[in-house]
Amino acid sequence: MGLFSRRSRSSDDEGRPRPTPADQRVPRHVDAALTMFTEPDAATFRATVRSTLAEMGYEVVVRSDHVTTDDDRQWGLWNLAAGCAGTDPQDWPSTIREHFTTIMAAGDDEPLTAAYLEQHVVARLMEEDGLRQTPDWIDRGLEWAPGVRQVVVVDTPQTVQVVPPAALEEFAPLGPWFDRGLVNLRAQLDLEEFELEEITHQDASFSCLLGDSVYTASLALLLPEVVRRYVAQPASEKGVLFAIPYRHQLAFHVIDEPRAALEALMVLPQFAAAGFLEGSGPVSPSVFWWHEGQVRQVSTLSPERTLSVTPGPELEALLGMTQRDED
Repeated sequence: MGLFSRRSRSSDDEGRPRPTPADQRVPRHVDAALTMFTEPDAATFRATVRSTLAEMGYEVVVRSDHVTTDDDRQWGLWNLAAGCAGTDPQDWPSTIREHFTTIMAAGDDEPLTAAYLEQHVVARLMEEDGLRQTPDWIDRGLEWAPGVRQVVVVDTPQTVQVVPPAALEEFAPLGPWFDRGLVNLRAQLDLEEFELEEITHQDASFSCLLGDSVYTASLALLLPEVVRRYVAQPASEKGVLFAIPYRHQLAFHVIDEPRAALEALMVLPQFAAAGFLEGSGPVSPSVFWWHEGQVRQVSTLSPERTLSVTPGPELEALLGMTQRDED
């Protein structure tokens, strides 16, 4: 039996991503970015992407989970890798060629105009380490929390592309585009299907929002709205503990009763780390505390995969930990 048990608040089951149970948390020998591959297969896949695109006339830099063209366009590799995984590597070149032919054609058909951006930009939370692999990563978004950046992406039926700063220069200032991205992200709440589950372990419980949308974790940008919509209560004055392990998952616990919140904090870090290591599109292994519009880091996962929980004096006081220590 896994560490966490789940009670769904929706009776349907349409194959949406599920929380990672504890009995599946043992790290596998898989690629860190493309977890559908082993490391050797991922290396072969990336090399095949590079050579196939070269044959198509595109010089690219292949990163762990995306490629960057010489004109600074960036294309993610996750969906392509998922399509190639489990198939004969000899078939990969044709799959890769078909994939990028579709993407490049779509990009050529849609010029980047202000009107187009207004409809297609979406705010998204992404792992900073992944963005660091691009030369101008520091300009790609805003630091939202330690290890997490808020970026603007262009969402089309074919791909989701992080917008390079140069692409928005003629549409400056950038601030309104981040605002528009939040508006379009908010629309996801009505356009996409999400499922709320209650995760329990012994006396601890918290809620977990799941969805097919790659923006599920990014809904943490709208955390008070998510809380009101899905648990029918406002974010309390004490704030909300939450985690965004990977792109299809947002876990949270509204701090209302201190003991219940403390129990949740005892298990959320392990849950977040497990989802980050095993989930598709990792965002952060940390637990955060949303309080009065500010986001603070509560737990960390070291490179050696050691968990540390450091609530800090203010959160400790809210959870009654200081009084317990004095007793």
